[in-house]
Amino acid sequence: MNDAHVLVLADSTGVTDYLVDVLLPQAGYTAIRADDFTPPPPCDVILVDISLLRSTSPFAGLKTQRRMGCEAPAILCVPRLTEQMAAEVFPLGIRELVLKPVEDAAG
Repeated sequence: MNDAHVLVLADSTGVTDYLVDVLLPQAGYTAIRADDFTPPPPCDVILVDISLLRSTSPFAGLKTQRRMGCEAPAILCVPRLTEQMAAEVFPLGIRELVLKPVEDAAG
């Protein structure tokens, strides 16, 4: 079991539910919905998931976390990365980039 706490910022309720309720717990992580707490409890990493390329809500959530003093590294998961996205998110502490689709290794 992993003791890491993952704060999930996603632009889709369905994706958030899947990450928080299924995928991350199966991998041994404690997953936290960003909208469940104001501010959320401390986390070890922030997962920023973008399904809709025009969506900015997860970026706004990451900006809010940074303003509140959260310095946890962030991972961006997107179907593709535009120059505009890169210019906006990398200054916010994105440390890793995962391009979708992501296959579930557990099958």
